[in-house]
Amino acid sequence: MDSKVVHSKLPDKDFLRQNLRQRLSNLPVNQICEETRLLNQALMEWTSKKSFQVVLTTLPAKDEPDLSEFLNWWLKQSKQVALARTGPERSLSFHYVSHFEGPWDTKPWGLREPPQTAPVWRPERETLCLVPGLAFSATPGEGAFRLGRGGGYYDRWLAEYRTHALALGIGFSVQTVESLPQEPHDQPLDGWWDGTTFRGLSELSASPGVSKRRR
Repeated sequence: MDSKVVHSKLPDKDFLRQNLRQRLSNLPVNQICEETRLLNQALMEWTSKKSFQVVLTTLPAKDEPDLSEFLNWWLKQSKQVALARTGPERSLSFHYVSHFEGPWDTKPWGLREPPQTAPVWRPERETLCLVPGLAFSATPGEGAFRLGRGGGYYDRWLAEYRTHALALGIGFSVQTVESLPQEPHDQPLDGWWDGTTFRGLSELSASPGVSKRRR
């Protein structure tokens, strides 16, 4: 038998997820705080120069950046925030909130989501989607590849709505990697935060709210 066996990409992803979770668990608290502070400040500075009206995001898991500072500032600008809610068949929707005190629906692994009765986001206004992930890497052109947690929620959502929102990956510096395995269902992002700066879409200076990538 030929010793050069071609492996499925899926085990590669599983290995990467395990590796990234280990990296995140080893992050020093002071680095988490500093990179979170930089991300919140960068988002405030960058979005203040753009014409987004809505930010889509999710309440953070324990190993994801806390965007509270930016999101509270955003609401004070008379803008809107819609938070992610998971649904049947691994679907994803975003629901408007006016504050971050809840009440929340608690899902597996302690994830907090807005109640189903909260108003649903529709692609009617210029929108920025802040996408969590386990890893991010540059694409051959502009944009970013993303490795999620394996559920496929954001890939399904992006496949339907990516032309209606600019999608920006958010994470810590240890989550930026040289390359990521890709499968047909994987959806690229427009850019990402690498822990110190935004990367991907012409330094994220393109017209807001509309993705220049069509995949």
